[in-house]
Amino acid sequence: MARRSQHGDTLDLMGAKDMPQEVFEQWRSIPLSAHAPLADVVREAKPIFLASPNEWRERYPELLPLLVETGHQAQMVAPLIVAGRCVGAMGVAFREPRSFTDEERDHLMSMAGQCAVAIERARLYEAEKDARTA
Repeated sequence: MARRSQHGDTLDLMGAKDMPQEVFEQWRSIPLSAHAPLADVVREAKPIFLASPNEWRERYPELLPLLVETGHQAQMVAPLIVAGRCVGAMGVAFREPRSFTDEERDHLMSMAGQCAVAIERARLYEAEKDARTA
């Protein structure tokens, strides 16, 4: 899960499971201009489904070493959209190649919608708290 920074020019990883710590640290802050699934999803506000290393190779050949480091072979990434604004992205990675059914795609987008609302509520809560303090 990654959310757009306050300035909007980077994505900040909020957390990741089943990812080596050194990879997490390397990708903790991703420039929105990066050619990477999370950044592409946020810029385009459209999901990406990569079913196999071959699909990674076609779209992100420079990231193939990342697959080796993480052990992931397939990934689905969805934009987190609130009120027409993309606030981040969430991804689910798999250790085996796989085809994604329409049901799995719909489920991911539904979860992304719920996560987007939760992130926006947390942001609004923090903004209100800061305003009260000021």
